[in-house]
Amino acid sequence: SRLESFIKSRSEWCISRQRAWGVPIPALYHRETGEAILTKQSV
Repeated sequence: SRLESFIKSRSEWCISRQRAWGVPIPALYHRETGEAILTKQSV
């Protein structure tokens, strides 16, 4: 498929910086403990 070809031909894949398409990945942290928070409610 066209999307598969696009992904396979990318020279670099940096999910945290480049956002040419798609949905961002949430990165939430508790203010006091610094612990990562990822729940159905937060997403």
